[in-house]
Amino acid sequence: MNLIAYQHLKYDGFLTQEVIFKPSEIIKDIIAFHQADVRQSGIDIVYLSEPHKMDEVIADCERAMQVLQNVIRQAQRLAKKGSKIELDCWVEQQTLEGRIFFSVSFEGA
Repeated sequence: MNLIAYQHLKYDGFLTQEVIFKPSEIIKDIIAFHQADVRQSGIDIVYLSEPHKMDEVIADCERAMQVLQNVIRQAQRLAKKGSKIELDCWVEQQTLEGRIFFSVSFEGA
């Protein structure tokens, strides 16, 4: 299925909102949102990718943010004090239906 042809796709009872966005921008927003809370826990949070090299993607931005925030919250709970949570993101586009990948890594307790 070509996602470019659709703005709204229905999956199992919820409606997705397909929009054009830059994944690097949502990662910067998420880091800014979690920065104070994470630092209070004695943990640092960093973005590994070079934001200016990130392509735009067509996907459900709100859903991507929601999933990424949930993973970061879980990483914060499990990370050791004094460690860091590392975020990375890349896009693989071999066809019109490219893929977006997020990586969240940390040193666990």
